[in-house]
Amino acid sequence: MIYHDPDEDKPDHFTRDDEQPQDPVRPIADNDDPFAPATPAAAPASVPTRRKRHRMRRIFGWSLAIIAVALALCCYVRYFLPYADDAQTVGYVSSVERRGLIFKTYEGELLTHETLIDTTRIYQRDFRFSIPDDSLARLIQSYQGTGIPVRLTFKRYYAPVAWRGASTNIVTAASPR
Repeated sequence: MIYHDPDEDKPDHFTRDDEQPQDPVRPIADNDDPFAPATPAAAPASVPTRRKRHRMRRIFGWSLAIIAVALALCCYVRYFLPYADDAQTVGYVSSVERRGLIFKTYEGELLTHETLIDTTRIYQRDFRFSIPDDSLARLIQSYQGTGIPVRLTFKRYYAPVAWRGASTNIVTAASPR
């Protein structure tokens, strides 16, 4: 009696059905040396490795691009986008100076009108500001020590930039009250 195993007809799990077994020895052509050592054929496992490397490089490149854009956006918001625009304060100019080692900017202090009038609160710091324009700085400097109240219009940023000044408050206009 001949025994037939039904599992013999099923494919094994060591090779896929769509793969053709490859000859490890290259075929001999007419112009080849018949006594040359046979070289094995290219391994099919190297192709998925190349694809995987290419995919990883693409993912890494896109990740770096996304991080660079996010970092640039954060820097723009932090340093160049004002969060208070056309804000105003009134007070007396106490000092205007030109400061800086590399970037010379005009820096000033203002005693605000509210802090001088209000007797219930403890005196707070003076209002510090930067002036980017030379003619505006000379105008504000002319009010220094005169006792004339000055209305300053300014922009407020999250962080200072060296060429804009040492303060987050940048004066855009000044007028006597």
